[in-house]
Amino acid sequence: MKQPPLSFLFLLVGIFQINAQVSLDPVQIVVPEVSPDSTQVVGYGRVKNEADETRTYRWIRTIRSLSDGWETAVCDTNLCYLPFVDSMEFELSAQLEANLNVYVYPNGVAGSAVVDVRVVDVNNPEYSATASYYFNEQPSRTRQKQRLQQVRVYPNPTPGIFRLSDHEQIRQVVIFNLVGRPVHSFTYSPGDSYDISKLPKGTYMVQLQDKQGQILVTKMINKQ
Repeated sequence: MKQPPLSFLFLLVGIFQINAQVSLDPVQIVVPEVSPDSTQVVGYGRVKNEADETRTYRWIRTIRSLSDGWETAVCDTNLCYLPFVDSMEFELSAQLEANLNVYVYPNGVAGSAVVDVRVVDVNNPEYSATASYYFNEQPSRTRQKQRLQQVRVYPNPTPGIFRLSDHEQIRQVVIFNLVGRPVHSFTYSPGDSYDISKLPKGTYMVQLQDKQGQILVTKMINKQ
């Protein structure tokens, strides 16, 4: 059997060493059943300096989704920060672990949140790790929402005929004008085209529904 070149093996070792400099555990934190009456809810995470020397890191918060009325904040080994703080530096000694927790504040509102926290070595930004915190969300549901957002309506603008990129959940395509009145509907089938050539020129909303009639996502289309 042909052996891989040494340069490839060195590359793999280098990648492993880069990834091993800082670690987060777990990388997915799921907090189900968040009550709107809760004052605060915590997703507990840990960060570890895997290096043999003290390192300075920076955490960077990315809010992937957050219900209206909710707030979120990060607590690291130094402090618990206010909700508007998206990034902060901290120091860890060699092989030391510390808390890296994400808080949500429902403020009496039912909802959900997904927050990513990326930790980067300040002096060696190629060393990084990311954890995702899910509140009243499951990772699969979040991926599903992202896939729905990626459904394309094309061509757009259109002279009258448009198509949709395929998605297994779509069952109905409903066209609304900008005042919210339905003006046309179609039964969805992968690969089908949809004719709105008889509608006046203008902007319309394309609402995609599942088999229960629940709204999956709404797109905009311009009829020329």
